[in-house]
Amino acid sequence: MSASHDQVKPAKVVARRNDSGQRDERAAFTTGKRLAQKLALPRRGFFFTLDAILAASLLLLVILIIPKVLVTEAPIIQTSYEATDIANLLSVMLVNEVDTATMDGWIATGVVTNTNQSVLEQIGEFWARDDNMLAQNLTRQVLDGLVDSYQLFVDDENITGTTANAKQVVSSRRMVSGITKGREKLGFSARAYATKAKKNNVFILLGDIMSGAVKKVPSGNNQNEVNSTYTFTLPDGATVTDAYWFVEAAWTDNKFKAYLNGDLIPGSDATGSKLMTDLESYILPGTNTASVIARFGASGPDAGEDGASHLVVTYTTETPSTLENLNKKYFAYVGSNSSIRYKKPVFTLGNVASMDVELDILGTNATLGIVVQGTQYNVSRKNATAGHISWSSSEILTNLTNNGLSFANLTGQYFWIAIDVGMYKAPENLGPYRAILSTSYVEIETDQTEEIYGKLDLTTIVPVFSYSSAQSGSFYRTLDWKYNISPGTTPLMTDSQLAWLYSSGTDPSQNASSNAVTLYKHPTQPLIKEFARMGFSQSKGAVVNGSNTYKLRFGSGYGVDPFNSLVFTTALVDTIVPYGNAFDTEDEAVADAIERLKEQLGQFINASEIGTDTAGLSNVPSLWGPAIVEVRAWR
Repeated sequence: MSASHDQVKPAKVVARRNDSGQRDERAAFTTGKRLAQKLALPRRGFFFTLDAILAASLLLLVILIIPKVLVTEAPIIQTSYEATDIANLLSVMLVNEVDTATMDGWIATGVVTNTNQSVLEQIGEFWARDDNMLAQNLTRQVLDGLVDSYQLFVDDENITGTTANAKQVVSSRRMVSGITKGREKLGFSARAYATKAKKNNVFILLGDIMSGAVKKVPSGNNQNEVNSTYTFTLPDGATVTDAYWFVEAAWTDNKFKAYLNGDLIPGSDATGSKLMTDLESYILPGTNTASVIARFGASGPDAGEDGASHLVVTYTTETPSTLENLNKKYFAYVGSNSSIRYKKPVFTLGNVASMDVELDILGTNATLGIVVQGTQYNVSRKNATAGHISWSSSEILTNLTNNGLSFANLTGQYFWIAIDVGMYKAPENLGPYRAILSTSYVEIETDQTEEIYGKLDLTTIVPVFSYSSAQSGSFYRTLDWKYNISPGTTPLMTDSQLAWLYSSGTDPSQNASSNAVTLYKHPTQPLIKEFARMGFSQSKGAVVNGSNTYKLRFGSGYGVDPFNSLVFTTALVDTIVPYGNAFDTEDEAVADAIERLKEQLGQFINASEIGTDTAGLSNVPSLWGPAIVEVRAWR
């Protein structure tokens, strides 16, 4: 780009300069004239010769003073005005006011993009881009012809002007925000989102409490087998990487066999409890079944599960939402040639507003009860119509109200739906086949407003941190779990299934807490003999972003096995990060957004496809600089 010496509005600047200069020169001359006139007045009583000498001396004095006043002092004042005027002009004149052919060409070709900023800002922008020739050219377009002697500096770097060769140099400075050497004035910000992500998730099937009589009256094996079959679904296309299953019988002497999708698990013909590992080859994407066939052992009157059984499947999937419906809980299939007892634990998010139970059975009648903090309240016993029984929300609430409770007593904690098919007895002689079908469910309405299913949910296992105060064998009375929830997620809930041991006839203390929030305490709350479940949400700070600690404390007579218990937490992960900081280039902004997204997704989520959006930010200069622009003038 060739240099240009176009002139802009010289009359305005010259008039200002001449006004200042003439005003100062007239003042200086008037002062000198009055001083000369005063010094030249005659003095009475002196000899004529002395008068002549004095007059000559005064004349010489005037000759020496006047030039200093007129020649030396005036340029300093005038030069100061010039430096300030130059700085002011460059600060207030807009780029679109520079009426030159060169500027018109720059605007047309995109050399200049913001015509509403000041000339000083545009000079600084050229300088920041290392285009000093353009900065020099623009300065000369405005100032040449208006000012004879000046220099312009940006952060002490000379842009243009003549060499200073004078005794008096006056400078005027201006601060320009958003100008930093090497940075573009226009910045970029970006956001990123995962259009396809693969998560290393954990599916956890928690066993319920169910049983049927396997001992006849008065004693001995009645040859009954209790079948409990759970149905669960993995996302289509999921890849199972690991699976294990812990089964614990209703009594420590019960015998059982375990099946996955109808296949007998080798080594699962066990007594009491069994941990089975390396089961990934038995589990497939889509619908699966897990069955336990329990039978007579030695002295246990009924067989089944005690609520501590769990199947854990680790898998990868690109399906973002894999949570089961938290407000609709299906029963497992339970079949027996005796009466059946089934206790299903329920934990929901939010305040319970209503609850309905729909039951499909093979049998003539069933009884519904609600267990709250270890105490069971029976709602009613009903006969089945075509194998179906319903309990409405109003029926359940009426029963709770009659016992001094409400739906509020079910909020924020586990409660249990208790079903008896037939009049439950143990022991009991072999009878007709009865069953609770897997189409049975409890449906709960809550005020939970969190959008759960539109985000990516992630469930992870929390290993036990410490355990002490042995109760018996592998059961302990003091247990701690510690875990961290990353800042980029929304904590949803933490759940636990506990392998419990209760010494019959004792009254041990029970205390469960999370982050200093008391979840349950006996006394004063009732003793829970089957302390098989404890769950809690972010309500009252029980689960928070950052460090969390879950504690169990029991008195003598109660313990939990940390090796066969399960604690896990579920969080919601946003798959998008908002616009971030401003960067010089679009590539830098995009790289920053992608890095922020990966950090937010964490180690268990891999974004295989990432989309980005970028935005140019015209107000970015407020983030940079400032630079100091200095104008020097002299005579």
